Amino acid sequence: MTVVPVELLHEIFSHVLVFEPVSVVHTHGASSKPQWELVRSLSLASKAFRNLTLEAWFRVFVTRTPSDLTFVEERLPGIYSWAREFHCISAFSSVSGPAWDLQNFLRLHTIRLDCPSFDFNKIPLQNVPPTVFSLDLRGMIWPAPYAFEAIANLFPELRTMRMSQKKIWCGLCHTCSQVKFAGSVPQSLIYNDGLGLPIHYAWILSSLKHLQSVTIAVPFSTGVNVSLNLSDPLRDLWAGECDRCVGILYGDEEFRERWIARKKGTLADDSFGRGYRKPPALEIVEWAFWASPGNLEVEEDDEELLDFEGDDDSEADEIAELVSESAGIPDGSSV
Repeated sequence: MTVVPVELLHEIFSHVLVFEPVSVVHTHGASSKPQWELVRSLSLASKAFRNLTLEAWFRVFVTRTPSDLTFVEERLPGIYSWAREFHCISAFSSVSGPAWDLQNFLRLHTIRLDCPSFDFNKIPLQNVPPTVFSLDLRGMIWPAPYAFEAIANLFPELRTMRMSQKKIWCGLCHTCSQVKFAGSVPQSLIYNDGLGLPIHYAWILSSLKHLQSVTIAVPFSTGVNVSLNLSDPLRDLWAGECDRCVGILYGDEEFRERWIARKKGTLADDSFGRGYRKPPALEIVEWAFWASPGNLEVEEDDEELLDFEGDDDSEADEIAELVSESAGIPDGSSV
């Protein structure tokens, strides 16, 4: 009987068992992987198949509590070398409680946090490996600039950053507002040369020396005063200004011109305020939009957090089942 080398099987599995995310960019609070049943039968074929299936499956590690890491270490220590993406789902985690210690995940490159109640200055992660270059933040209730101040310290090698949230920071009134547009709205709006962030975001993120791209995904509803100029996006350089502020302030043409000059970085700091300071390597800022399915104005924090309730999507129960199955699996020496 012909024996297929394990190295060849490894290459086949690494190409075939690539799991596309089950959620689109603006969803949060659920596992980013399909159900284990999709590959369970393959994992039971032989020990060789099982090891390769587990390695592919746990490239994305999903967790809800720091205790998941202890559970994993005792049962499947191989996860520390398998995992490339760390997906944390948590609704009411206490910033004073235990943290996720990532020191053993030396091959991570992406961290996704579905944590609406977190103040990212007190984010419960520690010993983040320097291999992490991509960060995906979803579901933040109040995405004010101060919430991101700790990111540069936690993720100094960050190259890509994605944020999906229900509101956006308005640099004029210094508060978080619903996004409202008049007229047609594209699926995305892309700025080059590092322009397009809210000014205060740009200042907070400016210490990230390697940051190359930022994507901000937000829902929109119908407004009156903000129209996106698709033929010349730099004319107004919309970067999160709320419908109310644009209606009140943009009528003053001198104010409007000075504000846009600040957003372009052509107006230095003065008594009017700070100019734009982008991260040194930032190239692309993308705004992604989707139509709001309902009236966001009546939304309350508790209602938003309901998205995080329900089934436990962490890997703990799954791992317990895997360990109990292992005894009856054939060696697979003829695989």
